[in-house]
Amino acid sequence: MSRAHDTIRIWSTQDPLPAAFAEAWRARLARAPHGNFSMQLPYLEWEARQGRHSLAVLAHEGVRAGAIVLRDQAGEWHSGWPWRWQCLIEDPSRDGRVGVTPNEARWLFERACDAAGAKRLRFFAPYPPPGGSPGFMAGGTLVQLLEHDDQAVLMAMDPTKRRSLRRARESGYRWHNNGGDTFFKRDMLGKLAERVEMHCWLGGGALWTLPNHGEAWSRAAARRARRLQKRVLAARAAKAAKPR
Repeated sequence: MSRAHDTIRIWSTQDPLPAAFAEAWRARLARAPHGNFSMQLPYLEWEARQGRHSLAVLAHEGVRAGAIVLRDQAGEWHSGWPWRWQCLIEDPSRDGRVGVTPNEARWLFERACDAAGAKRLRFFAPYPPPGGSPGFMAGGTLVQLLEHDDQAVLMAMDPTKRRSLRRARESGYRWHNNGGDTFFKRDMLGKLAERVEMHCWLGGGALWTLPNHGEAWSRAAARRARRLQKRVLAARAAKAAKPR
């Protein structure tokens, strides 16, 4: 069964899928150019058959409408990954590389918190969390418009990768982008790709307030320590390279 809230409708993949919810979900995704396969009902149902359950959340408030997926991960709810977000705004004319604004991301996060209830929430989004909210930089991803034809994609690649791709095709291999930001993928996608920095917003019930702020602080401290270590090592290397 699906559950209703003032601004959200929820379907758990542990329950039968109501026909009305399925129709509304498909219609919303059809009007959201930035949707992806990880939000499609067949994918969520397949994941459920493997024992990996989710919540599909339809959010609405006034003229604003969106959709969110929350995945059950070891007693927490996760929306997205460090390389991909699992939320969208309904707008057939929406353009741009991410499809949501910072304010819309905050609204979707709040609706995800409503759906998560008392459980801890990790919400991956292409923006830093708003001021005062705990979170941390989680990773990055490369996004690419699909309007380019195959030849444009091929010509945008680094020449060495283009040759590698040709040899792979001749050998019968295929490749696809699984998300994430690596040197290999930057070379493969070339100038057509844009990097997006990913952040994890931490939420959930009141009991998670202190743990969330503590994790955000410790991750930020570890990141600062890594940056300092890199600067120290670079300075030592530069000093060692100077002629004596």
